[in-house]
Amino acid sequence: MRVYIKPLSIAPIPALRLEVETTASPETLLSLAWGVEHYAALFRDVYITRSGILEEGFPVHIGWQVVDTPFLSPRLYVFKQVRFPSRIDWVQVQPDTLVQRCPDCVVPKLNFGSWEVIPLQGRTRLIYRVCTDPGGSVPAWLVDQANRRYLPEMLRLLVRTAHRHKIKDD
Repeated sequence: MRVYIKPLSIAPIPALRLEVETTASPETLLSLAWGVEHYAALFRDVYITRSGILEEGFPVHIGWQVVDTPFLSPRLYVFKQVRFPSRIDWVQVQPDTLVQRCPDCVVPKLNFGSWEVIPLQGRTRLIYRVCTDPGGSVPAWLVDQANRRYLPEMLRLLVRTAHRHKIKDD
């Protein structure tokens, strides 16, 4: 896995780009990334504890997830996802009434990114980009360390699940 870090003037925490190559199918990877309602099960090992769809549609829907890491207040991420043939982009939207379901949650100040798949000869390159400021009084160095540990694990979980789905489909 390759991890790239890029400081952006709009965020106190650098944006990240993670790349991994796999034999998993591009469509399976994108379908899993699109399925926000399954994030809590898929990504429970990286502290996504609840997730769902607020407004369902295709190629655009509004999803949400709660990230509840140890020693911090849970974070409520609400985002609009847009699906393209080889990528999914997302951008933060205001949570409105969803905050009532998670009154102890902190709403991040900034959150956008994308999932992208690039078919190669017999392989797929999965690229995950994210720029987020989780808000609250979390030091930037701690967020940076958490991102470097949990984001690669998130991609590993997605790839592992994509391989299991491929086996079930055959």
